[in-house]
Amino acid sequence: MDTQTPQPTWQRPSPERSCIVSGELCDKSQLLRFVVGPDKQVVPDVAGKLPGRGMWVRCSSAHLEQAIAKKLFSRAAKCQLNASPELLPLTEELLYQRVMHAIGMARKAGVAIQGFDKVSSALAKGQVIALLHAADAADDGIRKLKCNDNILISRLLSRDDLSQFMGSENAVHVAILQGGAGENFIKEYRRFAGFVGESPI
Repeated sequence: MDTQTPQPTWQRPSPERSCIVSGELCDKSQLLRFVVGPDKQVVPDVAGKLPGRGMWVRCSSAHLEQAIAKKLFSRAAKCQLNASPELLPLTEELLYQRVMHAIGMARKAGVAIQGFDKVSSALAKGQVIALLHAADAADDGIRKLKCNDNILISRLLSRDDLSQFMGSENAVHVAILQGGAGENFIKEYRRFAGFVGESPI
């Protein structure tokens, strides 16, 4: 009997598409989809469900900025489109909202926990798949939360961000545990982190 641990959903390959900026063929999980909306406006489709032909951009603000500046959406659509600089903050906000929703679902499923002692206990039991430290977390506290190489780690978010995510005050260390809701959070968080310029966890 094959007892191999199933590959996490966020690590599984998905169909590939070409980035309109670099021309590189990438896994869809590394890309953002845009479609043509009313009045020829370029609309971010972070959920990948809006109707219409998709235009794909590497999930980074630098790539999106190039697509806007060089009018690459119009070239891809073969017609004049309106891609304003406001696409940058709008796309970031939509990605952030998806992260908030995903961690909310993880909390409801009991796979997003906070607090040094709880996180330390979960680490000791081998339950943790990702660890989020507040950007201003003390280095000493981080060192005490010993992680193996299989745990994904990030210090991108502020203490206020993590507190808002967890619906509590002073969230400094947040652990994401094994489970479907935890894996979905990592998938969404990796896109957000990549967009704002941090190496994705």
